[in-house]
Amino acid sequence: MELLLLGILVGVGTGLVRYRSIGGLATHTLKGERVVVLVMVIQGAVPVLGRFMGIGDGAITALWVLMTTSLLLLAIANSDRCWMLLAACGLVLNIVVVSANGGMPVDLSRIVDSRVTTARARLDESPIHVEADEKTNLAFLGDRIPVPLGRTRRGLVSIGDCVLAIGAMLVAYDMMKVAEHP
Repeated sequence: MELLLLGILVGVGTGLVRYRSIGGLATHTLKGERVVVLVMVIQGAVPVLGRFMGIGDGAITALWVLMTTSLLLLAIANSDRCWMLLAACGLVLNIVVVSANGGMPVDLSRIVDSRVTTARARLDESPIHVEADEKTNLAFLGDRIPVPLGRTRRGLVSIGDCVLAIGAMLVAYDMMKVAEHP
């Protein structure tokens, strides 16, 4: 989620520098944009609320897949927007690997510094993540790309996360263009 938000912010920021206005955001809309925001909030809240309410990890993961599939359908509905299908591809990659493993596989061996204990703790707390092992299906699609997340945190992201973030960044940048009047 952090990488997605970063991608959107970079797209908006780059568009602001290029076009010197946020006016484009006012003239461009997405089909179901309120639903997109609501689904993203629910998707982010599902793991926390599910644990709080005592819902099992399998049900929480199924709800996450349902919310992500809803985002995919909204992305496809907006496929007329340049770059939206790239973002949709990132969602598909994440849905496939999570569905194949009952959670997003995390390759802890990809963290090579002292923060592996922090990553282990976060893995243990997350109902939608599972540790990658030799039985992991489509392991190359799991969380295995190390990224810095601030000065004290380090995390792993998936190829799907990267594709989604790049697509969202390009969509946000494209939406910053002010419509030209003939």
